[in-house]
Amino acid sequence: MNLPLCFIILTVLIMGCNSNANEPDNQLIQQNFQQHFSRYEELLKMFRADSAESNVSFVSAEDPSRTRCNLSPSKNSCSLNIGRWKKYQNLLRQSGVLWIEHNSPTDPYYFVTYYEPMLMNARLKGVVFSEEKYPQDSAYHSNQQGWPIQNGWHVFLIVDG
Repeated sequence: MNLPLCFIILTVLIMGCNSNANEPDNQLIQQNFQQHFSRYEELLKMFRADSAESNVSFVSAEDPSRTRCNLSPSKNSCSLNIGRWKKYQNLLRQSGVLWIEHNSPTDPYYFVTYYEPMLMNARLKGVVFSEEKYPQDSAYHSNQQGWPIQNGWHVFLIVDG
């Protein structure tokens, strides 16, 4: 088998393995958001409080040990007690959110509902909240698109790599 043919076969296999067949469309994400709007609002309120009090920047429904902090390195605490994390876990799972992320004071709040790793990068989709107009630029996510839902809430797609 010659080299160009091997390359073509490998490319087709890789693209086939990384198909986005399970990726929800924007309408489905928006419908889920509308159905669970009060949970999103409660999660945003909790996350803002924990960011201010405990320097929290990432909370996952998967495990409390995945909690990350990095907003204000000068703060001493970076923790969620198990009761607080369980409340997050319950709300995250009920609303279909995998994790919440807020990397800097100027970044919006990302509620990731879909994550698909792809070779050297990943596709993330979900809902983002920003009090400003939807930010097309982020220090942490350079390739992103957004579609408005309501009052600072948007559906987003990020190809992170």
